[in-house]
Amino acid sequence: MSRRANPKLVGGFILAAIGLLVAAALVFGSFTFFEVTRRFAGRLPVVAPTRQTLATDFLLLSNLRKFQVENDASGEPQATVVLEATLLRMPRRTPVATARFEKATPVGSKSTETVTTAFDTSLDDVMRRVVDWTLQQGRMAAAAR
Repeated sequence: MSRRANPKLVGGFILAAIGLLVAAALVFGSFTFFEVTRRFAGRLPVVAPTRQTLATDFLLLSNLRKFQVENDASGEPQATVVLEATLLRMPRRTPVATARFEKATPVGSKSTETVTTAFDTSLDDVMRRVVDWTLQQGRMAAAAR
């Protein structure tokens, strides 16, 4: 006997797989996602490939807490991205600041295109705020030194 698969369960697994792929690309990738921002921002004194070893003043740790579609209070689906960031002063890894960044973007329909666009909007907002926050906290910590 064969049972018919639950479409909602299959959809959930697909969205979870997409989330894991994006998280893996961010964690294990070459971080080319951020290069465009760095080139145009002009606010970083040194940018180097991840394979090159440099003495750093700060280290940014991040933890992707949510990358999922969930319903808001009214029952409407939204693409939610939550990232926690901690900035450490090197070389002793002394905590400088910690913050949580969250963005939920309404999903217009359940098509793959609209869900992807909603995730793109949420992730873009979160990442821009992380970059701005990191630069601000780094400047304040460097000035206080």
